[in-house]
Amino acid sequence: EKTSNGHRIVMVFAKRQRGRMTRWLLQRRALDPSVLREYDVDEYHYNPELSEGDEWVFERPMPAKR
Repeated sequence: EKTSNGHRIVMVFAKRQRGRMTRWLLQRRALDPSVLREYDVDEYHYNPELSEGDEWVFERPMPAKR
């Protein structure tokens, strides 16, 4: 999540998104992993500025407090 103080990893959400990314790739029958850069589900998106080499970073804005 992108916060006002930078970024943080929320493990529960990260685990859920890994599953959703896998489903997204399988539904598209993607053979090329670079297709994942187009991923945009639940406000998560690829951030090329934070990504380096084969370590890709996907982020989302911090949800509004209820």
